[in-house]
Amino acid sequence: MNETAAIIDLAARDRAVDSPGSVLVQAPAGSGKTTLLVQRYLRLLSRAEAPERILALTFTRRAAQEMRERVLLALESAAHDAPPPNLGAKTWQLARSAAAHLKQLKIDLKLEPARLRIETIDAFNAWLAAQLPIAAGGTGLPLQRGRAPCACLRGRG
Repeated sequence: MNETAAIIDLAARDRAVDSPGSVLVQAPAGSGKTTLLVQRYLRLLSRAEAPERILALTFTRRAAQEMRERVLLALESAAHDAPPPNLGAKTWQLARSAAAHLKQLKIDLKLEPARLRIETIDAFNAWLAAQLPIAAGGTGLPLQRGRAPCACLRGRG
């Protein structure tokens, strides 16, 4: 990548992390999408009233799990005085900011990792479909024999 392209790429990455609105990231494999998305998620965690207010969607369960693990590892590294060798300085700084904000809110994601809304598009669509009939006064999706109700429906009367 030449110098001009590198500058343009860095500016685009910074805009994606700092953008106040929704962001769609499209790039080839190995280009740093997950790192960029983790940075964005950490930035949003440093500003959100609750982790559940942030939704990150991916195509695969593997990608969602990797992103969730990276966010949690970054937050864990925020307790150190310097970034660990496997974490970039920018990600570490964003994690420190997010960790401080979460501490103010008395939220410990290590104890409640399910509060991170990092999921597949399919899982989100299933959750959404289950919510709409309930909001309209219906009974929700019919249960399939032998399957437990969706976690998003538990505890609702």
